Formats: sequence, C-alpha cells, structure tokens
Amino acid sequence: MGEHSCKCLRYNPKDKEEANLENNYINTYSFRNEKTINNTLDISNCNSDTNDRSFFNGIQKIGQITKNPFYEIINPSILNLKNSLPPLNINSKINLINFSSNNKKYLKSSIKLFNEDLFYQGEWSKNYKMNGKGLMYIIQREILFEGLFQNNTFIFGRIYYPDLTYYEGDVINSRKNGCGKIVFNDGCIFKGNFKDDLFDGQGEINWSKNGNSYIGGFSYGKFNGKGKLKFGNGNSYEGDFKNNNFEGNGIFNWKDYKKYIGKYHNNKRNGKGIFYSDKENVIIEGNWINGNINGHSTIEYFNKIYYTEWINGNLMKILKVATNGKLINMEDEDLTKIPQISFEKEDFFPENFPHLSGKF
Repeated sequence: MGEHSCKCLRYNPKDKEEANLENNYINTYSFRNEKTINNTLDISNCNSDTNDRSFFNGIQKIGQITKNPFYEIINPSILNLKNSLPPLNINSKINLINFSSNNKKYLKSSIKLFNEDLFYQGEWSKNYKMNGKGLMYIIQREILFEGLFQNNTFIFGRIYYPDLTYYEGDVINSRKNGCGKIVFNDGCIFKGNFKDDLFDGQGEINWSKNGNSYIGGFSYGKFNGKGKLKFGNGNSYEGDFKNNNFEGNGIFNWKDYKKYIGKYHNNKRNGKGIFYSDKENVIIEGNWINGNINGHSTIEYFNKIYYTEWINGNLMKILKVATNGKLINMEDEDLTKIPQISFEKEDFFPENFPHLSGKF
C-alpha cells in the first residue's frame, strides 16, 4: 500500500487494543462512494486506498467534524418531540440479549448508508453491524428510530413519525410485535400487545379529547373479545365485542341510572334482554329487535307485573296484571299510572373512535 496523507482505519480482529479504539478513532465514519452533507464534514485531506476499507469495503477515517451531521438532517419537530420525552430506558432489554463474539457492542459511530436515505449513529459490532444503543433516521420518510439494534435490525425502543405520533416497545421482523405503547398526535394513547403492527391481545386505549376509554381484547387492530368501553359522557358498555361492535352478551349503563343486560348484535339490542330504570323504578324483560322491544314482555313496576305486547318499541296492549304471583282484575287497575318509559340509545358509533380501523 502506498503513502497516503490520511491512513484508513481498518479493524483487525487480532488487535489487542480493541478497548482503546473508541478513544483513538474519530467517532464519525462514512461508507465508500457516499457523499457528505454540504459544510458538514471535511475530508479534503483523505485520499485513502479503497483496498484498505473493510466495512462493506468501506470504513474510512474522515477529517475534523465541523458539525453533527445526524441532528442537522432530522425533522426539527421530531427532534423536539424526542427531547420532550423522558430518556428511553433500554438497559433491561440489553441484558436480555446474548450478543455473540462477533456481534457484541464494539464501537460508537455515525454512518450513512449507501442509498443516501438512511443515517445511523450508535454502537456497532466487530463484524460492522448496528448492535446496541443507536439512532437511525430515514430521511425521505422522516422516521426516527431510537433504541436497541441487533444485527442491523431495530428490536426495541421508540419510533417517531413525521405526524408526531410515536411508538415505544418491542419490534420483531421490522414490525411492532409484543408489548408496546403508541401515542398518537391527537393525544390518543394505546398500551398493550401488538402483532404485525396491529393492536392484538390485551390492551388499553384512551382518547384524551373526549374522555372515552377501552380496556380489553383486541384482534387485527379492533375491539374483539371481552372488554369494557367507557364514554366521556358517563355511559359505559361491558361485554362481548366483534370487529369494534357490541356482539354477544353485554351490559350497557347510562349515566341517568338506566341499564340494559342482554344480547347484542351489530351494536343494537337483539335477542332476550332486561332493561332497568332506577329513576322510574321499572324493569322490562322481553325480546329485542334492532334496538327496540318487540312482542310479549313483562313490566315490573311497584311490586306488580304487567304482561304486555310491543311493536317496534311502542306499547300496544296490556294483557294482564299480577301481584304476589296472583292475577288481579284488570277493571280494578288504573293502567294510566304505568310510567312513560324512555329507552335510551347506546350512542356507540365506531367511526367516532379514531385509530380503530386497523393498521395505523
């Protein structure tokens, strides 16, 4: 190899001074054939032979750093979001990872990849892969990764998006998998399990703008299984869900002391169910179709049971009256004293709950 004004730095696996490399090397490197950002790096005195480059045929020592190239290219709004959050704690995750002798954390660096669209700054391994703590930024998509890398793959930490939504948690096969949290730019927060970028398993989601919240099962990013949905207005539903809809057995509580316990289909009362109104001291049991009581039903009111007939939620006829298990003479009963019953609606419209359409 000929004389050069700037010698290249090439890692020798047999180098016994491995522990001192970080102090001896300038902590910024670039790939072969990569362009530098204007006014960022001065490499005018470096004329290294390409045969001496080892990182993808390409780690070379570059001249004095005049500015930090990594933080100059990040979207300022994303950078402000990152700096506003508590420091990311990844020490417990690092302890769980078994780095091989070739993949253990080795040296801090700042590198720019071939396609001129991705920057990485952090720790890397003996075989020159991103390993350990680091930051990676995709320029065109304006996405920042902060956390833990293994074998050039992001596996845990925070992902910041250009709309100022961010995710914190586990990543497997480049997708959100496992336990995590996502904070949307509208203040909505989901905590729980993910599968292939979707809410899946047990989780909790809160909408800060309207006070709504849900805790329970998810599948393919939607409410599925058992769960409890609380509305900001004080109402709540607890029971079975299917694809964001009330489906199966459920209990709906209204803030004005009314309650329904029974069957649901497509967010409406369908099948057998009981409607309670503590305010009117009334209990109605019967069959429901598309949210309305239909057919024969019973009304329990002040220790009396009225056997009635309904059509689409309208009381059509009182068939008989009983008290203490005995029928009483209808002529002796003042039927006008039966209260006018107002059946509340469940007021659940999935389109009013953002981020439940699946993949975000």
